[in-house]
Amino acid sequence: MTPNDFDRLLERLGQTDPSAWEELMALVYDDLKRIAHGQMARIAPGQTLGTTVLVHEAFEKLAAQGKLPVSERSGFYALCACAMRQIIIDHYRRRSADKRSVDPARLAEHETRRVNPDMDNALTELGRALDLLARRDPRLLEVFEMRYFAGLSDAEISERMDLSVRSVQRLAARARSWVAAGLDDADGA
Repeated sequence: MTPNDFDRLLERLGQTDPSAWEELMALVYDDLKRIAHGQMARIAPGQTLGTTVLVHEAFEKLAAQGKLPVSERSGFYALCACAMRQIIIDHYRRRSADKRSVDPARLAEHETRRVNPDMDNALTELGRALDLLARRDPRLLEVFEMRYFAGLSDAEISERMDLSVRSVQRLAARARSWVAAGLDDADGA
């Protein structure tokens, strides 16, 4: 499928063509699995949320929105990566809340081996830092998500955002610094 075909498929989604979602899923499933695997390996090694579940939940989340706010391939993958990030962080927030409300002695042995409170806390803090960045500068968040969650290159981000590659690199460095500072503040609190 050519990039123009992909863009036309996204247009059909905007026209509420029900078969377009099925075609899109068949077309991007392997790519989304790769993105999900990369996010899970980088963000949550040894987790309990599987990549297949993550892909399906992200796709359902996007489908529930109806018309997507993107019209090209790189924007679609960035949007999917953002949805996956939100699902991962929400999953760990819920899991942390559940662990606080359950007596640890009652957890099954195999669950206690998988529970990593440090990872849960780190993901929760990352979610908070990204939420703060979204309020401070949504463009920095967009660059951060496309680069670190969607795995887009600086050239792809540059094309998507209509910026020079050097500008993307500067924005990515600012975003990374801002997120790191947000995480450091959380550690100090």
